[in-house]
Amino acid sequence: FGSSLGVSRVPIGHCPRWIGRAARRGASAVLPRWLRLGGLFCPNMLRMLSVRSGRAPRLTWRHCGKLVAMTEPEPRSLADFEVNFRAALGTGTCGSVYSGLHRDTHREVAIKVVSPALPSASNEELAIGVAQETQVFEQVLQACESHPHVVDLLGCFQGPSSEATQLGLEVPEEAAEEPLHYFVMERLSGESLADRIEREKGLEEKAAKEATRSICEGLSFLHGQGIVHRDVKPANVLYTPEASESDLKLIDFSHSGIVPDSEDLNSRCLQSTLGTAGYVAPEVLAGREPYSAKCDVYSLGCTVHAMLAGGRLPRRHPRLGIMTSLPESASPEASNFLDSLLSPTPELRPTIHEVLSSSWLQ
Repeated sequence: FGSSLGVSRVPIGHCPRWIGRAARRGASAVLPRWLRLGGLFCPNMLRMLSVRSGRAPRLTWRHCGKLVAMTEPEPRSLADFEVNFRAALGTGTCGSVYSGLHRDTHREVAIKVVSPALPSASNEELAIGVAQETQVFEQVLQACESHPHVVDLLGCFQGPSSEATQLGLEVPEEAAEEPLHYFVMERLSGESLADRIEREKGLEEKAAKEATRSICEGLSFLHGQGIVHRDVKPANVLYTPEASESDLKLIDFSHSGIVPDSEDLNSRCLQSTLGTAGYVAPEVLAGREPYSAKCDVYSLGCTVHAMLAGGRLPRRHPRLGIMTSLPESASPEASNFLDSLLSPTPELRPTIHEVLSSSWLQ
């Protein structure tokens, strides 16, 4: 079975991501629990690959493009890829995303390019955004884990603008001597949750439940890594091609933050005012004091409301404090679920783990 999927095994010491952690904590502490139990779980193919004790798997993408490679070689330069710079997959305030193909593994990827000459952001804002996103990528890569509901983050690097311009990327003259920052991730070609909400004028409650559970599981994984997304919204959730109701992934970590090791996820230790209007938590928008990872729970609530209400954002009655914009077809359980997520007081909101165990999602 293993050979047919193109699986080979190498000692942990051969993988640079594992060396430092194994030396500090011991190999058994570094290995994820599910790997120590004797198997590598592949969430995309729902199979267990045999792994010998003390060894980490190296999966060859050339043979199986859906397996999660914990020791897949990290991209180090633009030369590792064939990139189509003539047509962007998407453009945002922090950069543009292009399709690419890894030369060695033949894996299709999406490459986000951040230029220091972006007109929509100051140099200071750009530097902060690049540093935050780099930190998130490094945090996930060091963990050597992935999740079926979070886009695979494959690596980040920087390179001279001249290298990209030779491949067709248009770079402003004032940035010709500046380095470009690259963030490489798996390419997802499915539609976004926002597109589906607009196309179908909202989701049936059963479909909304399944999508919500998947988003929650992705957020739970990120929070477990100490990562707070800070921009949860339908546009940042993509379906995989030919997906079921639950086959979707969280994307875009340009606003994400890392909770310091010394802090708890529920402690108020984040400060930047980031997010999207209509989805950002009130304590973040106020900008008066630090906030916690529960800002993601509020944004999740807005996202669930958009699914049920056909894209309309939640509104509360000014005196009664109840939802007035949910459709009549929404169940009382859905309304109660949203009330808990959308509490204006962070301390009254559930954690993402508590959300997963809520009655509406069972």
